Amino acid sequence: MRKRRTKEHIIADLSVNHVEYFALKCGFSVERIQADYGYDLQIYCYDDNGEFENGIFATEIHR
Repeated sequence: MRKRRTKEHIIADLSVNHVEYFALKCGFSVERIQADYGYDLQIYCYDDNGEFENGIFATEIHR
């Protein structure tokens, strides 16, 4: 039996993409987590001068 890309897989990818979109519009950078069973995305924040701020948002997208 071949692997299938289910509707749930597509919805999960679209959900992560939705959060990425808003983070990038705010000037943050994002990194997807592929091999973790908890968090899906890390968001890195920067101040008004473009310098990295301490702390990372680690987000879990509920499916």
